[in-house]
Amino acid sequence: MGSWLRSQLHNMEILLNSAWRKRFVFGLGAAVCLIYVLLAGRLFVASLYGAISAGEIPKLASLQRAAHLDPSNADYRDVLGDYYAQTGDLEKAITHYTAAANLNPHSARYWLDLANAYLVLGDRYTSNQTLALEHAIQADPTRPDVAWEAANFYLVQGSDDKALREFRVVLQNDPFKAADAIRLCWHIKPDVDGLLRDAVPARPEADLAFLSLLMTPKKIDLSATRAPSNPSGKRWVYTLAAADGDAGSNAWANASVLLSGYTGGATGNNVAATIAASTPTTIEIENPVGTATNTGTPVLMISRAVSDSGVPATGGTNRETEATAKVWAALMASRQPFEQRSVYGYIQYLIDHKDMEQARIVWEQAAPRFGLSAYLPSARNLIVNGDFSLDVLNGGFDWQYEKLQSVTLTLDPGDFHSGTRSLLIAFDGPGVSDAGIHQFIAVQPSTTYDFSAYYKTGDFEGAGGPHITILDVVSRVVLYDSDDLKERGYWKLVSGEFTTANDSGLLELRIRRLPEGSPIRGKLWVDDFRLVAKRQ
Repeated sequence: MGSWLRSQLHNMEILLNSAWRKRFVFGLGAAVCLIYVLLAGRLFVASLYGAISAGEIPKLASLQRAAHLDPSNADYRDVLGDYYAQTGDLEKAITHYTAAANLNPHSARYWLDLANAYLVLGDRYTSNQTLALEHAIQADPTRPDVAWEAANFYLVQGSDDKALREFRVVLQNDPFKAADAIRLCWHIKPDVDGLLRDAVPARPEADLAFLSLLMTPKKIDLSATRAPSNPSGKRWVYTLAAADGDAGSNAWANASVLLSGYTGGATGNNVAATIAASTPTTIEIENPVGTATNTGTPVLMISRAVSDSGVPATGGTNRETEATAKVWAALMASRQPFEQRSVYGYIQYLIDHKDMEQARIVWEQAAPRFGLSAYLPSARNLIVNGDFSLDVLNGGFDWQYEKLQSVTLTLDPGDFHSGTRSLLIAFDGPGVSDAGIHQFIAVQPSTTYDFSAYYKTGDFEGAGGPHITILDVVSRVVLYDSDDLKERGYWKLVSGEFTTANDSGLLELRIRRLPEGSPIRGKLWVDDFRLVAKRQ
């Protein structure tokens, strides 16, 4: 094999030995190089024209020269389309956008530019625009920025189903656009079940964006010229600044709202109320609080699940939280990780809207998901982390705290009743009404409970003292209140029993200072909180 190859190379050398053959090969190589240089130079010059600013050569001329020198370059034709679109010559813009798309049909950008030009031309070109959009989606079906533009085109067209389809692509692939996408989806279809089916993918970012939208109340302007009236002496009637058909047929009845925006010391300002009846132009609230004057810019804040649905209320349903519960169920079904703080925010929302049962369910579902099973209440003790042996979560159904002036909270490993540490509360100053720490406790209605805890104090100065207080979250009725926790240099038991009301579902345990606001100085240790249902 080696000898044969050497012989062939030898023959080749002989063939190239003649002068004319050498000149031919050299000339052919030079021609090829020249052609390459000319083509490369042509493309280079085209790129220079494409980049020349309008101050050097008229922009149109430079773009036209670039497109002429490199006719296969789709970018130059697309930029020419942009030029004509900016000058208002849409016919020429469409010609160049079409050329760009034909040169490179796999670029969604060119098809979207073409669709936008047809959009500006008006309804007569809707079919052309739709065709261009479909080509853009085919070119890059999962790219979120393409889907975002396509969805907004369809939204303008009124093609709601197609818009929802593309917003679903955005929600699937771009978590940063999730909030804007779900807001537009809700504008198209204010229907929780429908959006979960048609637009919201099984991704935590999408579900959390949807949950956040439903938890954020909608602002509706009230009339700034027509003051509220109290014709029956029992209900106040407020007039909407603009008619809202979704409020007709008592569709907003039983919804919780906040009325605000009145100035000048109006008694009806910042009132939490429940709507008793609604029409397209008025609402009636049950709270016997209103104002006879109308200064300021009054508004009401109402749940979107109620205000946008246009569906009359049915007895006994909490539509605000019922809608969010469906989204929460979808979030939990996805089995994908999400931030723990989202759970805390949702539970607080449920408590604020008096849906204690859903708040309890959410905590029972979420705690194991985040490895927090130790923070679940049990029949042996409904108070979570009662001995402070676990880290304080500051959320959910564990202890929650806030920093207050003149009060310092510390977990003390050096002094405790049992376990490994206690909670040390140091009071130092005036204006103290609360220690700044509390816990929500889920309970059953019409049930008797036994409560106990231990405390120890340092030197106390000031009238009265701290109290352990348990109250109903909704009615704010105090069910248990200890004596003053003071003048005990050793661990002492406090205990008692109480019975919940027939509609009770959630209690709150706090450490109050009574009398409120008067100066107090001293240290209080608390430990081993316990609450159990008493055997009947």
